[in-house]
Amino acid sequence: MARDANIARETTTSPAGAEALIPRSADPIPEESDRVALGTLVKPWGVRGEQTVMLHNPASDLLEQAAAVYLAGDGFPVRAVTVRRARWVGKRYVIHLEGIENPEDAELLRGLELSVAEAELPALGDDDEFYVRDLIGLDVVDQHGEVLGTLHDVFPTGSNDVYVVRGPRGEALVPATREFVLEVDLARKRIQVHHEEL
Repeated sequence: MARDANIARETTTSPAGAEALIPRSADPIPEESDRVALGTLVKPWGVRGEQTVMLHNPASDLLEQAAAVYLAGDGFPVRAVTVRRARWVGKRYVIHLEGIENPEDAELLRGLELSVAEAELPALGDDDEFYVRDLIGLDVVDQHGEVLGTLHDVFPTGSNDVYVVRGPRGEALVPATREFVLEVDLARKRIQVHHEEL
């Protein structure tokens, strides 16, 4: 049901060294509100400067299609970079960024977040498909209309996403399936779910 996540991650990069690797772009950088986070650079992979990425949505292939991606992190100004290649290698998602030629360079970018311009997102073709960024913060009510809380997070599992709802009664986990998610109303900023007492 959900196609991406926009979750801030802690970075462990060396800002000064990383900045030297990625030159400033002459083109304007989209504001943070106009970018969608796709994942986080985890660690070097191989000897040619490739890196593994923790994708917020493992089903996403946007890094393979985007004209430009943006790197950002604590102490690191947003920079545009070209993706030379992105692919799955076994269970790892591996990316090679322009200008990163060896594991030492890749290590300097560890922890930086990768994002794309919101305009790069493909149109959703299904009425029950939503981007996570549009769901986070929505009120969540049960089948009787009682407020459970707000949608705090969405995380993927092997078969479906799970909604993390936090409210006055604590935290509830709701499978993001038609059986449990009865209605998503973006106009009313509300999600209705089938929920039994914990």
